[in-house]
Parts: sequence; structure tokens; C-alpha cells
Amino acid sequence: MQDRDKILASKTPYQALFLPSTATPEEAKHQYFKLVRKFSPEKEEKCFRVIRKAYEELKDPAKKAAADVMLFTGGRGRVRFLGVNSETASEVKINREINEYKSRDLSDEATKKNLVLAYKQKALLLSKNQKWQAAIECLDELEKVSGLTKEIETNRAFLLGRVAYELADEGQYAEAGHRWKRATRLDPENSEILHNLAVCSTLMIKREEEEKYWVDTLRSWHKELSIKGEDSYLKNLIIETHKRFGGKYLRQTGDDNLRDQIRKAAEAGAESIHRVDDGRSGASVQKNSPSPGEKTSGSQTPAATQADLSTHLGKGMDAYGKRNWNGAISSFELHLKDHPSDGETWDKLAWALLHNNKGNHAFKLWQKLVKEGPESERAKESLIQAKLDTARMLKGKLMFNPALAQLKGIQKVAPDSSEVYHEMGLIYAEKEDWPNASFYYDKALEFNPNEKVLRTLAREAKTRARSMRARA
Repeated sequence: MQDRDKILASKTPYQALFLPSTATPEEAKHQYFKLVRKFSPEKEEKCFRVIRKAYEELKDPAKKAAADVMLFTGGRGRVRFLGVNSETASEVKINREINEYKSRDLSDEATKKNLVLAYKQKALLLSKNQKWQAAIECLDELEKVSGLTKEIETNRAFLLGRVAYELADEGQYAEAGHRWKRATRLDPENSEILHNLAVCSTLMIKREEEEKYWVDTLRSWHKELSIKGEDSYLKNLIIETHKRFGGKYLRQTGDDNLRDQIRKAAEAGAESIHRVDDGRSGASVQKNSPSPGEKTSGSQTPAATQADLSTHLGKGMDAYGKRNWNGAISSFELHLKDHPSDGETWDKLAWALLHNNKGNHAFKLWQKLVKEGPESERAKESLIQAKLDTARMLKGKLMFNPALAQLKGIQKVAPDSSEVYHEMGLIYAEKEDWPNASFYYDKALEFNPNEKVLRTLAREAKTRARSMRARA
């Protein structure tokens, strides 16, 4: 695709100016004038208008903040080691030095010091060449020799953030979130990591994680503001976030003084706070959309598309759309007394039970439907997705054993699911049980051998498992 086409197809001001999401207003200004020389208003009026609009957004703190609220950021900074640089080194030369020092007696302090220096130079060089995963593996090797240091922790958090950003940019939100969570354990007050986790949880419709990470993000921005003093962009970022979510976090973050401002913005018809833009594609997720596992049938009943409130089904669908779970459950039950073969409504009833914190009832109903019907295949798909969603929610709360129990329940109806093995691997990785993580990633790869992300996860888990065995 030519630059002209990329500009016209851009979804964010950063894409229009060919900038990373970490770009400063000064970098936006420099890039704007560079592009204007190429796409002048006389010759390329359409492109110029897009470029001009993008620049206007990024140079204005309020507009830039509004654009940034739902965008992932790639992580500012770089890998750093005090007093170390890799300007004159080549990867081949450093690898040769590492192999030479490793073959010597590491009880000799001079040899050990030289090996540590070589690993640091290699990590710097790999990072400079954007080989993020290889740089993480290099830090693992460095840690074996030098022990864990604050420098290693900080650099590992940065590199995990870079890997996560690239995964999120490809739409791999679950894998990205896994790495950002690991990064935040190393650097718990990093506002960029917290913000990325907040955006990720919103896009994945993980409501409990969404609240936690947005509140944590807003609090970290307030802390930064108290240190920096006057910062128009940061102030607007806080305001725009509250606008986006209708002020639901105002009390938790001590921002009650903004309530009138947020209300006026909503009344004025400002950007919809019930819609979340996907920074990758311009798609959006409705807050009242169905749960991730719910399907809309290609042959819906008229009540499913436009509720007839004179029938029990219509009342149930109307209540369901309004997230009135008790109303939906009672109406669906009344409808099913007269229409016991309506598989779609049985499925909706189970989802309503799940949303109403009656998970055991929902799972028993789906299991019964899988065995006896009607529409057992639909029930099977919903059961699998609901258990997956529950497992991910439990994993987010660090309730690893209950999450594993949900995944093992899926294996009773879908024993060869790559996605289930993948999730089990992620949980064991969260627990830092690398041998089991490696085992389940390998099982997932048996059914999905071409998945690049899985291969990366499996390789990382194997490296860490070997490291554990070596320490033992």
C-alpha cells in the first residue's frame, strides 16, 4: 500500500502521520511539516486534509487526550544498564565472547564480571534491533550469572511491554494482557502498563478487570500530576477517561469535583461514552453487546430482533437487552413452559442465569441440553465459551485452581481444544510453574502448530523451565 493510501485509510491521528502512539507534540510537528512537503494542498488535497486534521488533534492537549484514551502505547524508554553501551559491538562478536567466558571457571571474579558485561551488551543490542523476545531471554541468562537486580527487573518490564504492544496491535489481546500483567508485577506503578491493561480489559469485555485497571490507571495519573505539577495533557487524559465511562469511576478516584463537567459533556452529545473504539481497525464494542460466547442466530425469531412486549419471549428479550437478568429469567421460564423445544431461548436462559451470578444453575442447564437437546450443538458451544470466560475471569482474580477446574470441565465435552490447552498454559505461566506451562503450550501446538504466538510462549516457558532445573 502506498503512503497516500495509508493516510486515507488511517483510523487514528498517529497512523495518519506515521507515528508511534508514544509520539510527542514536537515529533508530530516535525512529521507534519515533512509530510506536507510531500502531500501539498495544491496537488494532494484529500491527503493534506487528513494530515492537517491529525496534526491539529495531536498538538492540542485536550484532543490528543481524547484520541489517546483507548489507544495502546508501546512503552517509552529503552533497555539501560549503568555505564554499559553496545555502540561498537556486533551480535556475532558478543556471542563469541559469551561462549568463551562460559567455558571458563566462573568462580573467577574477572571472568564472571566480563560475562555479565557481555550479556548486558547483548541485551542492549537486541533491544536496539527490536528483538524484544530474544532480549528477554538474554536477561534470563544474565540473571543466572549475576542474580536478580533492579536493573534486570526494570528492563524486563519494559521488554514485556514491547512484546505485549506488538501482540495487541495484531489483536492478540489475551496474550498481550498476560505479558502486561507480568510487567506490572515487576513495575507496579507504571502508568503506561496499567493503561494498556485497562484498554485491553475493555476491548475483551472483562468488566471486573476493566474497573480495577481503569481505577488504578487514573490513580497513577493523579500521582504523576502531583509530581509534575501543571500538565494540561495529563489533566485532559483524566477528564476524557471519565467522559468515556460516564463518570462511573469519579468517586473511586477522588474526582467528584469533575461530575458536573462530565454530565454537561454527556448532555451536549459529546463522543459516546457507551462505545469503545478498537484502535486497530476502527471497529467498536457496545457495552450492552452479548457476552463473548453468545451467538446471534442466522434465523432469529422476530422477538429476537424487535421484542414484542405482549409475549413472554418478547418481555424476556427486552429485559435481557436491558441487562435485567431477573426479569429475563422469569419471562424465559414462562415462555419455555409452552415452548419446551425452543433451543435458542433455553440457551438465552442459561446465559441470563450466568450473568445473574447463578453459574452452577447455568452450567447444569447447558450440560442437560448437551445430553438431551434441543439444539445440543449450540448448548455445547455456549457451555465451552462460558467456562472459558469464567476461567479467564478467575485467572484475572489470581484464583488459579478454580480457573483450572473450569478448563478441565471443558475437556469433558471438548478434549482436543487448542484454546483450552493454551489457557492452561497461561495460568501455569502466571503461577510461574514453567514445566507445566511448557507442557500445556506444547499440547496446544499439537492441534495448532502454525500459531506464532503459541510457539513464542512455548519457547519462553521451556527456557524458564530449564533455568529452574539448573538452579535446583
